[in-house]
Amino acid sequence: MVFLYLDPLTDRHLPLSQAELGGGRERLIDAGPGIGISEAFAAFGLRTRFPMDERIAKVVLEIEKRPDLFGRLQEAAALACLSPSRFRKRFCAEVGLPFRRYRMWRRMARVMRTIAEGGSLTESAMAAGFSSSAHLSSSFKRMFGLSASDIIGLGVVIDVSEDHVVSTQ
Repeated sequence: MVFLYLDPLTDRHLPLSQAELGGGRERLIDAGPGIGISEAFAAFGLRTRFPMDERIAKVVLEIEKRPDLFGRLQEAAALACLSPSRFRKRFCAEVGLPFRRYRMWRRMARVMRTIAEGGSLTESAMAAGFSSSAHLSSSFKRMFGLSASDIIGLGVVIDVSEDHVVSTQ
């Protein structure tokens, strides 16, 4: 069983149709168990992209490096040298998600990386900037429908081999 969570920084902002999901599923099955993350995205016709606005790209890179930063949108807006309202609009236009939701996705990616590296849920929570394991647990369940401890208890293998920092170079 595979759960493929699509990162917000893809070239699509609309949900996939049932036909697209079915076609992608068939391509995944044909590729077999050795398929990588990039190939899995390509099976659904997706590719990663990066914000064109350098101010927004700067914030995205900082969130990637330190998802525990930017507790408030105003801090990210200041880094981008934009007013909070302008930053909110530009960020959503460039990334396709509101700032808070994108930051939460990246925090969850940090949680997954820490767990994949053998860290505990508490270590994962701290690395991603959650105030406690309980805060991580409630956020995780709200986002994925299962608690992190339930997923770990199922023996799920977390593959973050291609979850990397995007460069503007």
